[in-house]
Amino acid sequence: MTGQLRIMAINGSPRKNGSTAKLLEAFLKGASEMGAETEMVNLYELEFTGCRECYLCKIKNGKRYGECAYRDGLTDVIAKVRDCDGFAFGAPIFLGDFAAQGKSFLERLFFPYTSYEGGDFSLNKNPKPTALFAAMNVKEDFLNEFYRGQLGNTEAWFKRIMLKDPYTLYSTDTYQFSDYSRYDAGLWNEPEKRAWRDEHFPIDLQKAEEIGKKVCEDASKKE
Repeated sequence: MTGQLRIMAINGSPRKNGSTAKLLEAFLKGASEMGAETEMVNLYELEFTGCRECYLCKIKNGKRYGECAYRDGLTDVIAKVRDCDGFAFGAPIFLGDFAAQGKSFLERLFFPYTSYEGGDFSLNKNPKPTALFAAMNVKEDFLNEFYRGQLGNTEAWFKRIMLKDPYTLYSTDTYQFSDYSRYDAGLWNEPEKRAWRDEHFPIDLQKAEEIGKKVCEDASKKE
């Protein structure tokens, strides 16, 4: 591949400076160090909906076949993601799954690519390296027992549509509040969470940065 790589990060968190955003920033830092042009999109700054079930993306010989036809704040973002060389998606975990804004984005991105013709599942013909990040308040053992199945389903959709397994990083036991004394949060041991964050979150950031580099390496191998 010739030319500068274009790598994107899609932040599905309402916090632009939270754990998810920091992981995505680290991912983009790794990509930038590889010489890529990078961009972060914060979904909560946009006005959009999930899939509208118009099915214009499935009309035979239609002008928008294989593309989302609905026009709103997500239209240009979807076009950029489809055209970029690699991207990361990140969101916090709400009620055991990725936050709703992020899921809506994935619906709009993936459903038009989904083939109803049988045979190849995806209309996408160009494998694209991707990464999947999630930040969550629960500990790793809770993630493994209760969340892995649902998150694995999203991982599977990334592979089906983008034709490559996503790199994944799930950051657990994140620090939710700057001052735990202000909140009714007796379920959590604040000193333990702070100690975990101080020791482990920098490691997660380093891993995210390395994933950014790996996505660039994969993208550069495309013909």
